[in-house]
This record gives sequence, structure tokens and C-alpha cells, in this order.
Amino acid sequence: MSASLKRSVGRHWKVLGLTAVILVTLASSAYAYWRINAPSSASLYVTATSPPLELRMELEKTELQLNETIIVRLFLTNIGSEKITIVFNYMNDMVGFIVEDENDTEVFVHPEMFLTAVRKVDLEPGDQISEMLKWSQKGNRPGNYGLSVSAGTYKIIGRTGKFGIVGKNLPKGYRIETPLITITTS
Repeated sequence: MSASLKRSVGRHWKVLGLTAVILVTLASSAYAYWRINAPSSASLYVTATSPPLELRMELEKTELQLNETIIVRLFLTNIGSEKITIVFNYMNDMVGFIVEDENDTEVFVHPEMFLTAVRKVDLEPGDQISEMLKWSQKGNRPGNYGLSVSAGTYKIIGRTGKFGIVGKNLPKGYRIETPLITITTS
């Protein structure tokens, strides 16, 4: 094989190798983008709609081991056709959840309210507020603060903080709550 043929073959392998590296990089980037922007893989979700807002709560599973941390995802979306300004009554209370036991007694509330403040949030059509919250199966209500809950059945209800929408006539302290999701710990 002549020297010029060897150089030509060598260049082709370099071009082929460089092309392979570029394709792998593009494929990896596309997959990463898809994973970040893909819909969540929650096994269970509920929604409550009160136009122009929709509240969605997602759980990954409903059967848990005792003391296993529960991940609750909440999404408050402007499903309307125009920009809205939401005014919340508490600085840290846009979306959250409550946990009730079999006797409808609250055992956990997220977030707990301490500071009264006004918080305004603008949402364009399709925009959302999202939170990933956790519950470690410990109480935070009077009588059970910091104590682990017993094995049993619990109800989780997603909810917004009390709010108003500028220019809309809503009752004072309006709130959206999702239907409940029942979980079992053992």
C-alpha cells in the first residue's frame, strides 16, 4: 500500500471517528434535554381546577414502609388565556399539603405558617409554580410534634395557600384543594 493511500485511509478513519463522537454527544444532549423536560413519572396524580388555575398533586407511590420519606409534587398552573397576578396571604404558603389520619385528624401540614406577609406572583398563560415537598412521616401538629406516625392509612390533600387574583372577585381567603390520595404505611 502506498504512503498516500495510507494517509487517505487514515484521514477517513479520523473523519469517521470524529463523526461518531459528534453523534454520541448530540444524542446524549437530546436525551438529557428530554429527561429534564419530560412529564414526571408519578404513578398517581389528582387535579383540582378553579379557572384560571389548576392545582395538580403527584405521588410516586401509595404503599410505603413506615418512616419512608414521601415525595409530594405540586403544580399550580395558569390554564387561562391571559396573564394573572395572584396575591398570597403568607410569604411561604403558595402550594403545600396536609396529611390526615383515619379519623380525619391533621397530623402534618406543609408549610406551617408563621409570618403573615403578602406575596404577589405573576403567571402568564401556561406558566406554573411547582414544588417538590417531602414528608418523613413525622407529625407537626399539637400533641404529635416530631413524633413518628403509626402504621396505617393516611390521606394527603394538596392545597394552595389562601389567595386572591387581582381583578377577580374571589371570596376572602380563597383556596384550591385537590381530591385526597390515600397512602398506606406498614
